[in-house]
Amino acid sequence: MFKLVKYELRKQLFSKVVILTLLALLEIGFLVGLFTENNDILATSAGLFIFLSIVTVCFVAFESIFTFSNDLKTKQSYMLFLTPNSTYKIVGAKILTSMLTIIVTAAAFLAVILLNVTIALAKYEMIGDFVKVIQEFMKQMMNAEVNYALVIAYVCYIVFNLIRILIVGMTSITLSATFLSNTKVKGIVSVAFFFGINYLTSKLASLLIPSLTAFDTTPFYYHCLWTLGVVGVFYLLTSFMLDKKVSV
Repeated sequence: MFKLVKYELRKQLFSKVVILTLLALLEIGFLVGLFTENNDILATSAGLFIFLSIVTVCFVAFESIFTFSNDLKTKQSYMLFLTPNSTYKIVGAKILTSMLTIIVTAAAFLAVILLNVTIALAKYEMIGDFVKVIQEFMKQMMNAEVNYALVIAYVCYIVFNLIRILIVGMTSITLSATFLSNTKVKGIVSVAFFFGINYLTSKLASLLIPSLTAFDTTPFYYHCLWTLGVVGVFYLLTSFMLDKKVSV
């Protein structure tokens, strides 16, 4: 399994180097703006941090879907399924690699952003006062205690939703490449499957798990556990389809 995970990571190494380079450049820009008290550089870096973090995490998730799709289309990647490794092991390595990549990317950006916020709060008293005003407003108007724990929980919720979309996307691609490979409507059916299953899993989550508007960290973690269950089910389904149609 470890060798398969290393193989999957190498296929997406270039994009990760680009992401780390951009993160480092933004951090340098932020620190320069902070310690030289250049508000223009500081504001631009902070805005780009938030924008890049959202775009990057989404990109990493959908890059995994496109990579998996290519694995079923290109001969070189397709041959991986004909090696002595079991289909369940190969698919498990792909899903594990994708999940780790998304989680590590999100955690890296979140850690840097929270660190920068902490540094900025320590340096600029007026920023700390402004944050306190916002926290008090949220507490009075919406009974919400906005803190680092809530921010981390909300990021976890977004990340695990992306993971759910990722695994359903992989299953949809597998369905199109296996049982529907000889049908003319495979594209339409797989797309309908993708959106239908994502809607269904989201709807079931909203019925079974307390509302996220409660401003409590607990429901966020319930959603994460729900997502892991969804990943497990569709991992088995994806592996089963490939095992029946690809393995020899």
